[in-house]
Amino acid sequence: MKCSRLVVGLVTSMLFSAACGWSQPGGAQMRSLIKLLGSPDHKQRKEAVKMLGNAGSKEAVPALINTLRMDSNNGVRKEAAEALGSIGDRKAVEPLLHALNDQDGGVRRNAARSLGVLGDPRAIKPLLQMLVETEDPWMIDACQGSLKQLGYLDRIEVRQEQPGRHYHRSPK
Repeated sequence: MKCSRLVVGLVTSMLFSAACGWSQPGGAQMRSLIKLLGSPDHKQRKEAVKMLGNAGSKEAVPALINTLRMDSNNGVRKEAAEALGSIGDRKAVEPLLHALNDQDGGVRRNAARSLGVLGDPRAIKPLLQMLVETEDPWMIDACQGSLKQLGYLDRIEVRQEQPGRHYHRSPK
């Protein structure tokens, strides 16, 4: 019950801040949201992750990385992968690369999308490997989108004359 009141209080405070034209939660609100990542209620953790991602504060990155690595709930990890891309801190690249091997497809897809948003070339090889190995059409789409954001897909041509998918780098 105490945690639920905290969430209601945070949401009310954030709505008031938005109504007053304040764009991001302040330090105390950020710390409270980060504290909610330890809640036993996965719905509260998921909402806290979404709010932290929307706030875009780099202060939340270490806690979101920990959530991506350690949370027991697939939905919370999926939101953490997306939030890390939204915040745009390259400290998240390695944890997102690791999340490409998560047991949950949603986590893997959001990690792939976030890697494209972050624009770090270290993601190219793992995304290409995932693109070739996966049969999941949503994962294929996520990998292709990220490779395009990274400027790599434009340099790949798919050879149709041979059976199967064959990717070749086109000369620039």
